[in-house]
Amino acid sequence: MDAVIWRVSEADLTAYLDTAYRLRRERIESGQIPDGEASED
Repeated sequence: MDAVIWRVSEADLTAYLDTAYRLRRERIESGQIPDGEASED
C-alpha cells in the first residue's frame, strides 16, 4: 500500500487547531463536558 502525503499550509493547520481548542473550551464552559473528563482526550 502506498503512503498518502497530506500537504496543509501552516496557516490552515493553525486555524483548524484554534477552532478545535475554542470549541472544546466552549463545551467545557457550557457543562457539556464535565470537568473530570475535560483532560482525558
